Amino acid sequence: FMKKNGDKIYLEVTGRNLISDPAINGIILNMQDITERKRAEKEERMKSKMQALSENSIDLIMRLSTMGQIFYVNPTVKSYFDIDAKKIQNQTISSANLPNSLVEFFTTAISTISETKQKMEDEISFESNFGKTIMHIVAIPEFNDNELETILFVSHDITESKRIEMEIQEKNLALKNVRFRRI
Repeated sequence: FMKKNGDKIYLEVTGRNLISDPAINGIILNMQDITERKRAEKEERMKSKMQALSENSIDLIMRLSTMGQIFYVNPTVKSYFDIDAKKIQNQTISSANLPNSLVEFFTTAISTISETKQKMEDEISFESNFGKTIMHIVAIPEFNDNELETILFVSHDITESKRIEMEIQEKNLALKNVRFRRI
């Protein structure tokens, strides 16, 4: 339904046929604005879609409070650190048995984002179950009523691409050295 001011709302209408009732002799319609319920349902659908994406992602995804409490971490944390995601939820990052360099990054990011209210990203290396691991981390501030509520950290493993990049740089340097000797 569209209101006079142009706003669209959802209405739920129920009707009862009371034509045979001599006191009413008609059809009664009851209308109710269900816009808020529809919005909440859509939000819940989107949340569960995001949850499914996160649960099946190869990226390490964490949602932290501005105090460093872990509100959410996806199961990928198990493959990198042998930590059960459910066991570290509601812990602080400093007590979750994560590598120090990662804890330091989270702490700095939380502090910076609390001040700037801006997204930030960086590359960080640390030891994991796979050996030296290099991650590209994007830290995204999440607001509720214009107040910073949580920060979403999405960490993508770039170890292999960095290894290939270094290999190419070394080969290019070797080629330059060969060219300079011939001249």
